[in-house]
Amino acid sequence: MQATFTVKHQSKSIPSKKSKLRTQKNLVLFRTTFYQVLCNHNPNIIASDNDFVEYLAEQVWDLDILSLILADTTTETTKSDKPSLSEKEIIEKIYEVVNDDFLTFEVCQNKQECLEICQSLVTRLKFTFNPTSVVKLSSQQEDDEDDDDEEVEDEEEESYEPGTCELCHRRMPLTFHHLIPRAVHKRVIKKGLFTKDECLTRGTNICRPCHSACHKMISHEQMAYQYNSVDKLLEHEGVIKFVTWASKQKEYAEGHLIRGMKYPK
Repeated sequence: MQATFTVKHQSKSIPSKKSKLRTQKNLVLFRTTFYQVLCNHNPNIIASDNDFVEYLAEQVWDLDILSLILADTTTETTKSDKPSLSEKEIIEKIYEVVNDDFLTFEVCQNKQECLEICQSLVTRLKFTFNPTSVVKLSSQQEDDEDDDDEEVEDEEEESYEPGTCELCHRRMPLTFHHLIPRAVHKRVIKKGLFTKDECLTRGTNICRPCHSACHKMISHEQMAYQYNSVDKLLEHEGVIKFVTWASKQKEYAEGHLIRGMKYPK
């Protein structure tokens, strides 16, 4: 007798276009909420470059934070197999991820302030992503991600030529970053550490996100005395972490306008 076998095909769950769109919208709304919480705690962030805020937000988003916070809901958007955590456990989980970066980027000054921000973030996310508002997204919120920010202090003239960033190695519109900031030129020349020509010419071509991140994490004095070469910049723990993240982000194509910088066609 010939044996017969029944072949069972395992069905794979493939996210629908609608599901992917919902996730994208939630990510944009999450970033906006994250930004607002940080600004409420530290108003100086309003004048900051959004790229470092996006970097910080992504560290939290990667925890699948919405599923953790809304694990007890039954909506399709937030349904998850993850075990439910208490609010305190969620706050501690976020804290473990952001504490070092918050201190590095001067979002806060100590552990207590960091915990307060994490608490505010969880509270705000619970309100924002409740079942009745989870898909709420205005065009203004999408535009917020591309808002022009104030220039970094001691900013140099922009170079609109495309090229490879010497830090993240993406092909981007480049800025010339003075490794000896102008604010300390007179001081270092007077001390005989550098000549005037060295102060004006020692620099590197890097993209706007990397440029802004360097200025946020390194003071003018530290830049001139400790991190005055690309190799030395890449020894800075905060710069290493940011560059690793930035290298995985998208490049901007020819003709793409970003923060007032545009590739020539």
